[in-house]
Amino acid sequence: MGITLELAAHEEDVLARLHDDTTDTEIASLHFEEPADDDQYTAGRIWHVLHYLVSGDVGATSKPESFILSGGREVGPHDYYGRTRVLRSEECSAIVRALPDGDELARRLAQAAPLPDNVMYGDRIERGVADPDYVALYVGLKDFLARAARSERGVLISIIG
Repeated sequence: MGITLELAAHEEDVLARLHDDTTDTEIASLHFEEPADDDQYTAGRIWHVLHYLVSGDVGATSKPESFILSGGREVGPHDYYGRTRVLRSEECSAIVRALPDGDELARRLAQAAPLPDNVMYGDRIERGVADPDYVALYVGLKDFLARAARSERGVLISIIG
């Protein structure tokens, strides 16, 4: 299974109630029990690759493109994989503006093979191999953030192992 990236869009007032004392159970209910299907995005293990392709780095940076690892306000308990984070709709808009389009990501993908060893879990890009379709998964992520921003909702981001 590995470590996956889970995002869920919610009304900003729901997310504003999350703080340091929010439990894992409360966070899990916002990810898995309450949102409709189009209010959720799961990147699975490939989030490592997407982060590297859009930010150009394997670690957290201050660039908006590094939102997977460093964006938003931290909430809930700290665990081995880091804390859950909340992005306001304005932050989602800024991220969408900073992210490259699908064609640019495809260009980066073509130049990135093979990925550095510290892009985790053996998710490796091989030239000429179309599976998984990183560009389609990335476009889905960018569209998810854009829909959240347009509907003035925030996004909950968790890395779950």
